[in-house]
Amino acid sequence: MAEHGFAFGDAYVRVSVFEASGRSSAPTLYFLHGRFGRQECWKPLVQQLPQFRRVVLDFPGFGSSFSARERGFSLAEHVKLANELLDRIPPLQSSSVGAILVGHDFGGTVASMVAVQSPGRVAGLILVNAASPCEPLEANAGVFGWAARWEAFHELRNTRGLWPEVEGMLIEPWLSRNSRRALVRSLKSLERTWPGQYERNFWRETLKKSDLAALILWGGRDTVHPLEKGVALARAFPFSDFYVDPAVGHWPNLDSTAWVGARLREFVFRLGLSRSTYDRKSLSR
Repeated sequence: MAEHGFAFGDAYVRVSVFEASGRSSAPTLYFLHGRFGRQECWKPLVQQLPQFRRVVLDFPGFGSSFSARERGFSLAEHVKLANELLDRIPPLQSSSVGAILVGHDFGGTVASMVAVQSPGRVAGLILVNAASPCEPLEANAGVFGWAARWEAFHELRNTRGLWPEVEGMLIEPWLSRNSRRALVRSLKSLERTWPGQYERNFWRETLKKSDLAALILWGGRDTVHPLEKGVALARAFPFSDFYVDPAVGHWPNLDSTAWVGARLREFVFRLGLSRSTYDRKSLSR
């Protein structure tokens, strides 16, 4: 693993790069975490995918990334950051498959917007219990962040397969007043800059026209993004595969890592055969 970092406005972003084991032409996967996460949330899954090159970042104000801004970053700025990440750490030139974005929660929204806006640079999209740009964001932080903290802790209690060190890292930021305030600023900024009704309609129409191959994975017990939101998101992408594990909640990548890994490997393998021959079956509407 190699650690990278770069300045982004008044933030400093940390990135971990895991090279593929013995493959110079491996596809590159970019992992984008959600509102209650950091790059360690991907650790169990990343370790199961040695055949791929894996790029994992912390968004500004999360994990090991630093932000000096008093207010959080907007959704558009997160999209800009993801595009810059692709510029700074592009897919391997020897790979036959372009960038593959993997996003959880609002990281899935960022991944969706990057992929649809830049179809030439993104080969595929993998969304795990992701927030949709076509739907409102329910991100009530509450007084001093207590509502958001309760929501995060509630989902953590519903997550069975959490590694102890990962659980500690997820809980830690909510226990400190300063770090909790930084997280609340991020949540409020996302809520404030989330697509309004007109923009959500625009994204619905834009996604309908997309030929992007998408894999959508959902934990059926998620209370942050209930199953019906997963169904709606899957229907928004004309060429998507949609799978549900009814026994897990908000973090399938932690709770059902082997299941997510198997679906992900199958999806990337099909992309690698040829994008032109990818078996794209629209969901029945």
